[in-house]
Amino acid sequence: KTNYDWWLQHVMLSPFTYDQQIELLQRELDRSLASLRLEEARNRDKPPITPIDDPAAYAAMSRAHAEKLYRLWVDTGTIADKPYAHDALLAQAQTYVPLADRNFFSHVTALDPLPLSSHQFHWIELARLANETQPTPIRSQRPLFNMYADRSEGFATAMEEIAMQEGIYDDEPHGRELVWAMLANRAARGLASLRVQNNEMTLDEAGKFHAGWTPRGWSDAKSKLVGFEQLLYLRQPGYGPSYVVGKAQLDKMIARASHQ
Repeated sequence: KTNYDWWLQHVMLSPFTYDQQIELLQRELDRSLASLRLEEARNRDKPPITPIDDPAAYAAMSRAHAEKLYRLWVDTGTIADKPYAHDALLAQAQTYVPLADRNFFSHVTALDPLPLSSHQFHWIELARLANETQPTPIRSQRPLFNMYADRSEGFATAMEEIAMQEGIYDDEPHGRELVWAMLANRAARGLASLRVQNNEMTLDEAGKFHAGWTPRGWSDAKSKLVGFEQLLYLRQPGYGPSYVVGKAQLDKMIARASHQ
């Protein structure tokens, strides 16, 4: 824990300690699971989403959803309307995955690609780096170490909930349930990765926690995805929690800007 706290302070430039990250991720896990159950109650009389099993029809739907998401972000002033941003987001429109091949994320996108499309805000940011001049000499240089996990993954994760709160699921309320399921998955896997860093869990135990706290049985502790993620987060300290930790920092920035 002492080494991890040093890493957070001096490499990740994080305002949080290990213990604060544990508390934050547990809070977000509780909040997301509670919110999911309440959304299910709210939507109890709404017809369920009907999955599309034809790859071509799914591709057309996915692209239409991505277009809708882009228009929402532009119309709400969330992003500027730039051709490169539009093309970057549309290029990441989700494709059909057969049932036998699905992991957690493709279980989500089989019902609605929008939650993961919102996370693909990553690609808009990469396109912006490629197409716009950076404002300072420091930001125009690539750092020796990529310590931007909180910024990168936190921003992309935040965009899932931002799009939801801006109304992207107003015509498909069950889509809101998927956003909460995604957040629960990220909080659970981040908590597991923190406990591996502190020698409180083995990788095998982390995978079971990660999958066990992911809603709807959509995550499998023995899957390639869970094994890959937990090993990656062990090798890159701070990355596992960054999705939730960075999102909290963006929430704070929005709150402060709103107050001002």
